[in-house]
Amino acid sequence: MAHALGFTEKDLRRLPGARSFERGLGYLSAVSRLEIGDEAISATVDGTDAYEVQLEDEDSGLTGWCDCPYGREGNFRKYCVAVGLTVLMQAGSVPQQRSAAAARTRLLHGWLESRTREEHLALVREQLADDRALRRRLKLRAAAAGEDTASSGSAF
Repeated sequence: MAHALGFTEKDLRRLPGARSFERGLGYLSAVSRLEIGDEAISATVDGTDAYEVQLEDEDSGLTGWCDCPYGREGNFRKYCVAVGLTVLMQAGSVPQQRSAAAARTRLLHGWLESRTREEHLALVREQLADDRALRRRLKLRAAAAGEDTASSGSAF
């Protein structure tokens, strides 16, 4: 049974293979900051480092991403297994958590829609100051659009 999650323990055994599944069992107590969103599940797993993990149930099946070296290559590995099993253990509360996440998303979208252009720019600049990955992604988008951020006079 998929518990309205779209995946089962069988999927978590099949996707990474038996060895990674067994190794994932050893990381159950290392899962923290679990967040069941309306579209994805994310968590941190403490391994050699603190790794960020995201699971999504897509039409094609369960997918997982982790920022560990093997996960960055697109492999569904032990950290994804640990997060998936943690979610399965609390499957009964998942529908309520997803509903609450959807409500928070609607609230956020409504709040964002009510902001002025200047407020949006201030929010983005604030995030750019603290988030190198976001800054890099937006610079790439600007470059792809033919924008020269250096000549715009903007202090990103």
